[in-house]
Amino acid sequence: MTEAPTRKSRAGVSPVVATILLIAITVVAVGTVAVFVMGLPPLKPSIVASLDIEGATKNSTVLVINHKSGASVTSAFTPSSSGAISVNDWTDMEVRVNGAKIVAKNVKLNGSTVSSGIIYDFIAGDVLEIELVTPAALHPGDVVKIMYRPATEELATAEVPPPTTTTTTTGTTTTGTTTTGTTTTGTTTTGTTTTTTTSGTTTTTTPPPNRPPVADISVPPTLKEDVSVVLDGTASYDPDGTITTYSWAVSEGTLTNDTTATPTLSVPDVSADTDVTIGLTVTDDDGATHSDTATMTVMNVVQVLTVDDDRVQCPTADYTTIQDALGYPGTWIRVYPGAYSGTVYVGEGQIIIAEQGPLVTTISGGTGSDPPVLLRGDRIIFDGFTVTGGFPSIKLEGTGRVEGSVLSSEVNGCVVKNCITVGGIGIMVRNADYCYFENDNCSGGGTCGMLVEEASVNNTIKGCTLSSNGASGVWVRNADSWRPNIDVEYNVIRNNTMNSNGECGVKLSVGAPNNTVNNNYFDGNAWAVFLDGALYGCDNNTIINNKCYNNGERGVWVRGGKVWSLGNIIVYSDHNRIENNIISGAGKAGITIGEPYGGEGNVVAGNDISGALGGLARGGIELADDNTPGTIIENNYIHGNLNGVRIMAGNANITGCRINHNNIEGNTAFGVYREVPTPGELDAINNWWGHASGPAPPGGSGSGDNVGEHITFNPYSSSKYTDIPH
Repeated sequence: MTEAPTRKSRAGVSPVVATILLIAITVVAVGTVAVFVMGLPPLKPSIVASLDIEGATKNSTVLVINHKSGASVTSAFTPSSSGAISVNDWTDMEVRVNGAKIVAKNVKLNGSTVSSGIIYDFIAGDVLEIELVTPAALHPGDVVKIMYRPATEELATAEVPPPTTTTTTTGTTTTGTTTTGTTTTGTTTTGTTTTTTTSGTTTTTTPPPNRPPVADISVPPTLKEDVSVVLDGTASYDPDGTITTYSWAVSEGTLTNDTTATPTLSVPDVSADTDVTIGLTVTDDDGATHSDTATMTVMNVVQVLTVDDDRVQCPTADYTTIQDALGYPGTWIRVYPGAYSGTVYVGEGQIIIAEQGPLVTTISGGTGSDPPVLLRGDRIIFDGFTVTGGFPSIKLEGTGRVEGSVLSSEVNGCVVKNCITVGGIGIMVRNADYCYFENDNCSGGGTCGMLVEEASVNNTIKGCTLSSNGASGVWVRNADSWRPNIDVEYNVIRNNTMNSNGECGVKLSVGAPNNTVNNNYFDGNAWAVFLDGALYGCDNNTIINNKCYNNGERGVWVRGGKVWSLGNIIVYSDHNRIENNIISGAGKAGITIGEPYGGEGNVVAGNDISGALGGLARGGIELADDNTPGTIIENNYIHGNLNGVRIMAGNANITGCRINHNNIEGNTAFGVYREVPTPGELDAINNWWGHASGPAPPGGSGSGDNVGEHITFNPYSSSKYTDIPH
């Protein structure tokens, strides 16, 4: 049974006051006095406090909040995972960037990592350190606000200084303005600053500053002793340039090629299971750096057993069935070529390796309703088999499930690699944490290649082929819709190939927040990536650095839904980030947010979106029916579509949406178009429209892509941005 959160109690904490936060400067807020009336609950009062926050500057990834003096926030936040704060973990206090609650990692209060399930107060003298996850960093123009949620009260606000745009006319200098201009007499580009001269007017636009790189390590959680492994930093990236150096460090073993993205680590024999800490620091072409760390357990082998079904390959084999060889932790089972049958039940610490790989070593059948391979234990390595039959063929499952909660009996740290599956579902991952799937081929299944569900967190699917399945290559979901509090989160799907699946390459649904889909190749699916928020929303996911070609309907689709069990209330998919992808040839749209329901604070940045031109085409990016407030579309190359960006007729709320610093060109109908404009102007300033004179009618008067009405496009860039990826 899941226990209720524990309060982090400390002496001197006021039970009825909350904290005001100050960003960049110190603010003192004077609040109202609570009035208590017999028979009525006490009102939550406003407060008096003095705090400041360090790091609210451009490119910042870390905020340090200092509570200097004054009143306290009780029940400020309750982490659902140690060291992290998700959007739902903020309670009486909220930290927001551009209106969206932040997601944070490496969260420390007074130097100690915060723990899951603890209700934290924030009192005078406290120091809260936060590393940003969503957004990944602060950029010029970002607005940070601290909210006191019980009173829906804005306590403090600060804005990261935006890039400046200066217009100079005879003897007069004006900041933050421009002119449309009718005659262009010359354009000069110096470095990354563009100057355009028009009939006595000079406009200078300074582009955004450098964004730091992101270091990203991928390693298996468990490794047999006395082997070598390639460490993988290829998912590291620089959002507006290139990574120039990689620097690795390890606590155990020997590294070679340690200045590349893929060095080799050789680990020695160990006398007991040993954790190895791995660190990577990357530097971009502007000198900015970022670091990541990972931990891997090297397993001590205590005995080696051999299995050969007919004792032809290995006449001295200890056993003829895999089942008979299974023993205690630390057992390395070497399996020779053959055809093995029945369910292989694998417990903790077993190392099962096919000596000559999956083409000559098969496991088939299963026992009763159990699959051919069932892993129920920690730190299992299963390597190099073809597994046929079963639904699924391979299953990793924790036990001890009860209605409404999941007990602490997850499968942890398992590795399944170099396997081929043939069945309705290739691999099912249920109630499993920190497991790792590499170079597996789960294709041709009736349902999906891999299914990750029921409180499975921090798993990695890497380098696999997941194609031609009836529904999805990978499906990540909370299988029990009646348990919305159990998320399937922090899973990573990277460097895989997913082609020609009946529905999706990757589908995240029914309570699947905080997952990452990166560096994958998608071709010929209905949708490359589908964030399906039906029932409980699908929030805070990152879709980054993927290549999505010729997907029948959409490259990436983000939508909300209705919760039928709660009277059909509408839920939205919020604060997802779609960044640095190449999306080409989608039948309807490169990226869709909405249809039928949208979401708040989604970010579309740094993508190359083209070729949405078919008979059903709508545009490179579409904000579909219902609500998409706070959507940010920036730093994209949007070209060769029917419409660059299209806001559909049924979209009733685009408050806070902005389309800035994009290259928009060669779109046949419109660069940006609103079907039936709702009240208010759409912010689409500082874009390149394909021509120095700006966008064309009906909204503009230049010769670039057409722009619709009720769209603010001035100022615009008079030359193509060179710092946009792709």
